[in-house]
Amino acid sequence: MPTITLKNTVYKNKLLLDFLDHSTKLSPFHNGSDLEMIDENFMLKRDLHIEQREFLVNALVSQYGSIGEETPSGVYQLEKKGVYTVTTGHQLCFMGGPQFFIHKIISTIKSCQLLKKKYSQNVF
Repeated sequence: MPTITLKNTVYKNKLLLDFLDHSTKLSPFHNGSDLEMIDENFMLKRDLHIEQREFLVNALVSQYGSIGEETPSGVYQLEKKGVYTVTTGHQLCFMGGPQFFIHKIISTIKSCQLLKKKYSQNVF
């Protein structure tokens, strides 16, 4: 699959471009954009006990039920050990704009794909 560069086409914001280029000027403000810090020990510390997983799934099922929606099948995967959620958040901020919001969503999906490749026994 061909790679389409978004830098200087869709992404024109200087702050975002500096982040994508791994500018050292920004390093005091984040932990990086790679997944090197995620290793087996990192995941073990964040893996929930079965009781916590059941509690989480029951709460989500209840919330979907309270609004009359069917629970997505992926929610039930959370009951199993070795299943992790990868999340992102976004606050409106000066110079962040919609392009940064879209970048964060794409980056989160890509992170899940890379983690699955590195830890094939887990689900992300």
